[in-house]
Amino acid sequence: MTLSELRQDIHAHPDLSGEESATRQRIRQFLAPSQPSEMVEVGGTGLLAVYDSGQPGKTLLVRAELDGLPIHERHDLPYRSTKANHGHMCGHDGHMTMVAGVGQALLEQPPQKGRVILLFQPAEETGEGAQWVLDDPAFADYQPDCCVALHNVPGFPLGSVVVREGIFTPSVESVTIQLDGKTAHAAEPELGVNPAWAMQEILHLANALRNLDPNADDYRLVTPVEIELGEKAFGTSAGHGSISFTLRAWTKDRFDQLKERFTRKVTAICDAHGIRHTWQWVEPFYTTRNDADTVQLIRQVAEQQGRQIIEKDMPFRWGEDFGRFTQAYTGAMFGLGSGEDQPALHNPDFDFPDALLPIGVSLFAGIIQAYCNDS
Repeated sequence: MTLSELRQDIHAHPDLSGEESATRQRIRQFLAPSQPSEMVEVGGTGLLAVYDSGQPGKTLLVRAELDGLPIHERHDLPYRSTKANHGHMCGHDGHMTMVAGVGQALLEQPPQKGRVILLFQPAEETGEGAQWVLDDPAFADYQPDCCVALHNVPGFPLGSVVVREGIFTPSVESVTIQLDGKTAHAAEPELGVNPAWAMQEILHLANALRNLDPNADDYRLVTPVEIELGEKAFGTSAGHGSISFTLRAWTKDRFDQLKERFTRKVTAICDAHGIRHTWQWVEPFYTTRNDADTVQLIRQVAEQQGRQIIEKDMPFRWGEDFGRFTQAYTGAMFGLGSGEDQPALHNPDFDFPDALLPIGVSLFAGIIQAYCNDS
């Protein structure tokens, strides 16, 4: 099976976060001929493949993601998703295929020292899978000295390498606030407690808390994502509702400050209106912080392979579960341009370009050889 065939097969059979057993099996079967020293299931539905030189040295971990998104695919490709409202609209099908291709490269050119771990991580999209791996006792014997990953980035020239030292992606977390007042007749709303007015103030608060200057240390963003209020019953003044937001800031400390301020002020608004409220925080992503030496290694390999290198002035604003690894270990993530006209990530029209597959394999293989052979 070629890399393109593997990628398209995975694209046609996406699995959602925490449900990636079938995808893991496809990767396992593809990797078997590359003769890894061992393959170990980790993090519930994840997989790591170890390529051990048998010689003392450092351990380098290369991470890819296994999960798709609950998004309906809009285009009509011959390998379009066979599952309704399941799709690889972020390119994880391409990422895992490239890392699987690294296994083939390691069969032909194994590390001279140390070992390489190819990690196929579950549940990246929900911000849970990296922690599942880190908490798994099966991972304890595979502690890396360094970890690397890439993400395809639409809007950048195809095959370009996008690098940045320090913060690469922010801390992000999402929340749903349930608001319970008291239903009343629409003609007598004063006999009830309608959450609409509290929700209006909460929306104004979200706007007031934003600092959209990307150069500011306290850059922060509070984005409304869903609002529900009452029922479509015109004789009724609503008595319940919910409102959901995503919060983000460059660093965990700044994020914690934003979260505390937001929860405190929302609580005060609800109390003032006599609204009972509960919180449901989900999908936490930690800041991905790139080690300068690892970024320099990525630059050197990209330059040696003739790739265009783009220095990113500001971090990307999306959340990335790889941040959990850069909090625990030395490491870095880089971007791989997937085309200036490529649809945006999480867009129903997105499809990972197969032309990137050999480029990603070559970059990772070069990073592995440079890191392990110098260890």
